[in-house]
Amino acid sequence: MKPPPDPPRLPPVDRWYHVAEALHGNFNEDELPPRDIAEGLDDVELLPGPLEPLTHV
Repeated sequence: MKPPPDPPRLPPVDRWYHVAEALHGNFNEDELPPRDIAEGLDDVELLPGPLEPLTHV
């Protein structure tokens, strides 16, 4: 018997959310170095894509 197929890979929305939350906190605290902010912004730009279909419920 064949093993079941692997489940589809989901985007790491939870990680992107935590990155967005850290960037939001940094807005007030100004603790993150510029490199971390730039990398975080790259991640957060990916967040709306997987969430967009949920807006049409």
